[in-house]
Amino acid sequence: MILVDTDVVSFLLKGDSRAERYFEAIRGDQPVVSFMTAAELLAWAELRHWGARRRAELDRLLRQRYGVLGVDLGLAHEWARIQAEGALLGQRVSVQDGWVAATARYFDIRLVTHNVRHFEGIRGLRLGTGPA
Repeated sequence: MILVDTDVVSFLLKGDSRAERYFEAIRGDQPVVSFMTAAELLAWAELRHWGARRRAELDRLLRQRYGVLGVDLGLAHEWARIQAEGALLGQRVSVQDGWVAATARYFDIRLVTHNVRHFEGIRGLRLGTGPA
């Protein structure tokens, strides 16, 4: 498995030219997303007033192309540790990025992101922006 951050999924969805560099990064692995990424993408659809067809396509994409990793108590503990570690180091982690990072760390999978700087200070996190 490989965890795909919200920004990368967004590039892939929109056909953004930046998406191409990430196709190789996820090739050969089962791409998964955090429940947080799914929630952010669904909020994006809500804010942009997507119609039923586009919302159904997004749901289908999340179910069929990506697995969505959900929350359990262990993952909640991992998120809490990341939040505390960041606060103690004076490097606050946003709630959303914290959940994505916690998912990668908890499941011990590589995180592919375009926003490496959001995650650089989080220890024990395997980051990737391209092929492993």
